[in-house]
Amino acid sequence: MNFKSLNFDRKNLNTLRAEMGALLKKYGVESNLEFTIGNMRFSDTEVDIKVKAKISGAPSRSEQALGPIMRQYDFKQIGRDGRKLVEYKRRNHKYPFIFEYTGKRFKCSYEKAKMYFAA
Repeated sequence: MNFKSLNFDRKNLNTLRAEMGALLKKYGVESNLEFTIGNMRFSDTEVDIKVKAKISGAPSRSEQALGPIMRQYDFKQIGRDGRKLVEYKRRNHKYPFIFEYTGKRFKCSYEKAKMYFAA
């Protein structure tokens, strides 16, 4: 893509995201990294792009935070009805727990998590 005479807009930023994603994916395979392209804030002539990288297979921060919280509250990873506790986001005060059920992700409060995952 050539940006010499263009201004940034949603359409050409989507193209940039796709091309950048393909390059980062190729580099990630070679270097054992996983990349995520986040928000793009832009004006006519400038764009800020948020890019995250993590080692392939390594747990994210929210996945790492889950272990100590599960021990603290005496929760099980898998609930009685097949729900699976997958993340804890400490900054989300209202719904800090994330669980998977029927292939979808849901967030819930401590009270609901206690109901689903109490040992």
